[in-house]
Amino acid sequence: MTTKLELKGLLFDAYDGFADKRYKKLEKDASFIVDDRRQGDHDTRGQLFLWFCQMFAYVEDANTVRLSLIGGVPQSDAVSQWYAEHGAEEQSSSINYTVEIDLTPDNLGVSEALCMRLSPCR
Repeated sequence: MTTKLELKGLLFDAYDGFADKRYKKLEKDASFIVDDRRQGDHDTRGQLFLWFCQMFAYVEDANTVRLSLIGGVPQSDAVSQWYAEHGAEEQSSSINYTVEIDLTPDNLGVSEALCMRLSPCR
């Protein structure tokens, strides 16, 4: 059985540390950047383009990772249907659209279906 700390260690290694590089200790509750951002996804000021869908993972416990999609989250009837079927939380404001999904060992496989709907996810 994996502990919360072990799971965070796996994500820390896979994603080159926490999103906020000031955090180095696994005991901190910080998120991980898990999207595929590259240099071409930034404007001349170094900011991500507004259309970019930012993805963060936050380890809730040993069996739950909360996935947050922020910003340019693709929206369609198929995606909204998936959110409704899988208990995703949608939040919308005048400047941002956010979706949060709890991934567990029981529902990890359904994330592939979401990926297909968010196309072009590879």
